[in-house]
Amino acid sequence: MLIAWSGGSVPSKDPLRLYAYLRDPILYLLLETALVDLGFGRTVRLREVCRAAREIMFRYFATYLLKMTPSLSTILIKGVSDRIRSGELGRIPTALFGLFEFAMVGGMFILMVRWSLSPPTMIVERRFGISALGRSSRLVRGVWWQVAGLVLGTSLMATLPLRLFRFLFSQSPLLGPLVRVCWRAIVYVFTAIVFVIFYFDRRCRLENFDFQLLAEQVRSRGGAVVPSREVGQIA
Repeated sequence: MLIAWSGGSVPSKDPLRLYAYLRDPILYLLLETALVDLGFGRTVRLREVCRAAREIMFRYFATYLLKMTPSLSTILIKGVSDRIRSGELGRIPTALFGLFEFAMVGGMFILMVRWSLSPPTMIVERRFGISALGRSSRLVRGVWWQVAGLVLGTSLMATLPLRLFRFLFSQSPLLGPLVRVCWRAIVYVFTAIVFVIFYFDRRCRLENFDFQLLAEQVRSRGGAVVPSREVGQIA
């Protein structure tokens, strides 16, 4: 629910806007850590989840910022578009600018799909930065279209019903925001579950990987995530 509430609109002049952007990856980290714990068959305790998340929080956040760098292309596109409309860049054919815009957005989406498995990679394998993004790209290789479908599907699942709820409950200042927050919470949890499961599925298909063995390794270490990159592999 905290993630869903933070996903709400924040006025551009609100000093808490930056705080909201910084808060989201931390809340996602807590959620994904809890999901991985559930996958390992462990009892999820808030204290233990916070402790495990705190150990990797700064590296996770730095990787999150690195992962979000392609989104800067949208700022670039908007800036160039405004300059073209104002005539600062001279006359540029509309078709040419449309091609440029398409290439930038397309490139951003390709990277978004390739890096979509980096969060569970960071939590399970303790890879961060370029290593986590590269690992995600290798896991996505060969199933890019499937992952793209998951990214688009979860995005549409999050946005389209919200538009419907905004229309249906536009006259209700209390019920409308409450319904939207509840729906965002459902979508965020569902999306996290989907990509965590898909991460383990890809490891089982691509590598000599036994999820049950990994769970036993985790339990044998008192519940700590095994940091080795070879966890879950059968000798």
